[in-house]
Amino acid sequence: MSSASLTILSIYASRQPLMLKKFLFSSWLPVTVSSAFHGGKVAETLMTASKHKSFHSKSKRESINLKGSNIEGTVQQVLFESKETQYSVLEVLVHRSSCKELEGETLQVVGRLGAQANQNVISVEGTLTISEKYGKQFRVKEKRLLKKDLVDQPKDTDLYGLEKDTETIKIRVERILFTSGNSSQYAVMQCVKTDFLQEVFTVVSYFGPLNPGSSVVVCGKWVYHDKYGLQFHARSCLEDENSLSLKTYSKKDDWLLETIESYLSSRTVPGIGPVLAKRLCSHFGTRIEDVLEQGDIKILLQVRGMRQKSALALRDHFQEKGVLRKATLGLMKLGFPLSLVSRILSSYGIKRSLFLVENDPYIFVEDLKGVGFKKIDRIARLMSPKFAISRYRAAIKLSLRAAVKEGHCFLYLGEHTRSLKQYEAELSLSYQVKKLINDGFEEDAQFDQSLFLEALEALQSSNAIILCSRSDETCVYLKHMYEYEFQLGALLKRYRVGSNRSLPDSLLLEQEDMSLEQLTAVKEAVFSDTRLCIITGGPGSGKTYTARRIVELWKAKYGSNNIALTAPTGRAAARLAESTVLTAQTIHRLLEYQPRGECGGVFKRNKRRPLDAAAVLVDEFSMVDVEMAFSLLNALRPDTKLVLIGDMFQLPSVGPGQILKDICLSNQFCVINLTSNFRQQMQRSSLVEAASQIRKGVVPNLTTFCASDIWNMYRSNTLSTFFSELQTDLIMIEEKEPSRAVALLHSLLDRDVWTQSNISPYHDIQVISPGSKGAVGTIQLNRILKGQLNPSTLGHEEHCFVVGNSSLTLQLGDKVFQKVNDYKRDVFNGDIGVVERFEKKPLITSGVVVHVRFMDRIVSYSSEDVVFNLSHAYALTIHKSQGSEFPVVFVLLFPMHYTLFSRSLLYTAVTRAKKLCVVIGTKRALAICVKQSKESQRNSMLPRLL
Repeated sequence: MSSASLTILSIYASRQPLMLKKFLFSSWLPVTVSSAFHGGKVAETLMTASKHKSFHSKSKRESINLKGSNIEGTVQQVLFESKETQYSVLEVLVHRSSCKELEGETLQVVGRLGAQANQNVISVEGTLTISEKYGKQFRVKEKRLLKKDLVDQPKDTDLYGLEKDTETIKIRVERILFTSGNSSQYAVMQCVKTDFLQEVFTVVSYFGPLNPGSSVVVCGKWVYHDKYGLQFHARSCLEDENSLSLKTYSKKDDWLLETIESYLSSRTVPGIGPVLAKRLCSHFGTRIEDVLEQGDIKILLQVRGMRQKSALALRDHFQEKGVLRKATLGLMKLGFPLSLVSRILSSYGIKRSLFLVENDPYIFVEDLKGVGFKKIDRIARLMSPKFAISRYRAAIKLSLRAAVKEGHCFLYLGEHTRSLKQYEAELSLSYQVKKLINDGFEEDAQFDQSLFLEALEALQSSNAIILCSRSDETCVYLKHMYEYEFQLGALLKRYRVGSNRSLPDSLLLEQEDMSLEQLTAVKEAVFSDTRLCIITGGPGSGKTYTARRIVELWKAKYGSNNIALTAPTGRAAARLAESTVLTAQTIHRLLEYQPRGECGGVFKRNKRRPLDAAAVLVDEFSMVDVEMAFSLLNALRPDTKLVLIGDMFQLPSVGPGQILKDICLSNQFCVINLTSNFRQQMQRSSLVEAASQIRKGVVPNLTTFCASDIWNMYRSNTLSTFFSELQTDLIMIEEKEPSRAVALLHSLLDRDVWTQSNISPYHDIQVISPGSKGAVGTIQLNRILKGQLNPSTLGHEEHCFVVGNSSLTLQLGDKVFQKVNDYKRDVFNGDIGVVERFEKKPLITSGVVVHVRFMDRIVSYSSEDVVFNLSHAYALTIHKSQGSEFPVVFVLLFPMHYTLFSRSLLYTAVTRAKKLCVVIGTKRALAICVKQSKESQRNSMLPRLL
């Protein structure tokens, strides 16, 4: 380059410093040339240009030499989003980064990230920059696919659960593109707007598929998908136009046309779709019903687009299935949506369905799952006022069933009795029925005391409910709950302790290994005449050791074949078998449960065919509800020895009742409370001491660390030393922000943190939370932890199986939790397994069978069964963790779950840990849990029956 060229370059650079900088760093200018100008005017110009820290945009920024770095974090806020260019600006809380100084910080992430939403977890690669205007920004070069299976999380919601930035549109379903089976709540549909039928767009439904041809009002938001483009994500179906009141139409003929058009648009008739259905109704108008009845082909062919084949199919359909068609159209005219009509007709048949609609449409609320009271109530009140008593009967039954699901055996009749406390008044039947009847209805549909009492009397006469007196208050039972509780009380009376009891003075045991309470427990269980012995105690009190010694003596006295060991869940039974070296079963397996259809089943072992066992030991009895306790006692011989072991201060059973606590507090049975804390004596356990304080209602003084200190130790790689040298088994990490707690948890589950402690985050650590919703709920936690503990492998699609609801994506090695009792597969609520393999089955609907290993056996699921049976087990609710123990437990405790807080909830949470329990949250939430005692709020008559 000549000197003249350099002079020109220098003059131009002094005027255009930004362009010179681009010029110097372009690919065709050698580096040696720029180095040659150190002492000249070009170097001075470059120094001036360096003040401008950005040459790609107007905002000023500078690189801090982190090119090629990567971060992973949770989206806190979407600051900007372009649907056309997919360009987004996000505020992200960093979980993990190649630069540890960034972990735990909040950064702006800028780039082509596509559609994102709050609480999404993203993983990106790029460069960190500092902008004078915006501060630290991470400019994305590549979006990694590690978290691509996560769905958008709902943003801030109002009282009705709808997003504040949602849009409401009226659509008509043209075609179902995808649904993963009848059990799924996920569907992809092609739809058109009812006011603009030419434009077809995609609707993603999270509440199940809609019938083709149905016109509905949906609420959701527009989302740009990386692969499929612009979609409308419908979160709720606000209203079905077919279920609107007849009063909204000026003429009955308009309603008839809408109904017939919707029926024909559903593709019930081959060859007839939404477009042709609309033409038929437009062409014939109010004569459409008569034309279809006659089935004249020549008249039908007058419609534009109608072919001979379609006309014949339409005629044959209306002639062959005339009764079904009339029933369907008849129910739709009354306001029943087409989707509900098909369920009613398939469940009851045509004649039975029409009879029920004419006499008691509220029966559908009781019999059909997912049918809400409001929907049927709105239709029935428009049909006839004669259903007023049926309305109250249905409300009473629904209120009692809801109470049973919440753990109550009955509801008080009235809410205004002086003897009732405030919470008992809210648990009264009249309060619950009034709440259900008055919710969202007009004044003419408000609660009527006389109708309530009349419906109550009718249900009592039909023996559907039972009323019994309790001092000055009347209790209302569902019939089966009354029978279970009162028969259980009668069975327990036979086990009451007599006045003359004597125990042997000598006992052939190594007494120095046992406490006085344990010795007494063993004597009662083995040598005394008492048939029922209850052993209760907190963590570390020796319940497992006592059970093992009892079983050893039973073996010598009765023989191994005459001993039965059982527990409510599979994991509890496995722990019992491991400690006693004998076979242990779940209660269902012990009593030989036989499923019978969808309505439940029966136990083959009962009073007529009792168990062949001289002694029965039940562990974790606090998880046993009224029905299970009755079934167990009903299957025992009169001379069978029974030992119940549990902790009455844990959470009560998921089902109704609190049996263990009622028995212990009745003072009618032999109850031995183990108070010696062997774990505390041997290990100086803070966990045992804290559990005892929680049980007494005292807020424990936990060893507390600030979250910032834990972050500093993690960044300096000293966190592994911290845990290996920890001198306590219970600590608290104080963090006020839930999102930051999730980021901290993400770092705490790093494998490197636990190498010195010889603990595996996948196998030995369990995360538990009070609830399933929210930023620290189990749903969100499972999505985050799954990507960390069992990351997906790109390019291995055969190892991954996506269930219709994308919140459940299964892959090889996933930890899964059995949510319900599945008697056909012989797996039960609480069992934890691992996805072992997938098998393609072309003959079934989904084409895939999921094989899961539960301890020593493999259980297979079709995709239709997966959603209802399984969920991820990386994070569990405290209720689901009951009956299980884990080496290390992380408990997330934040005020957002305060409605679930109780003393027993916290007690159960901390006692799940065997080696270490780490509480992450606020001290305020901890105090609320300890002070909140809800156990006494369960309605039970059992203490009065003993």
